[in-house]
Amino acid sequence: MLSLATLGPIYSFVYTEVGIHPDGALARATAPDPDIPKDVAGAKWYEVPEIWWNTVERLSWTMVGKPATYGCKFRPVK
Repeated sequence: MLSLATLGPIYSFVYTEVGIHPDGALARATAPDPDIPKDVAGAKWYEVPEIWWNTVERLSWTMVGKPATYGCKFRPVK
């Protein structure tokens, strides 16, 4: 939970930026990750908060535990 509180805000910003600008410098320096938003390239400014929040939610579930982990039955994130 501590990693979620400390790294979550950083990763959510970076992953949102990489999803919106997949050809940018930050995207080239970021390793592929299933939590990076897909199909949001070139999003309008007013779409960014929703994309960011979906990324925060996806990262939160990932940091708490992956669905494939034995004993964890979390709902899938959109």
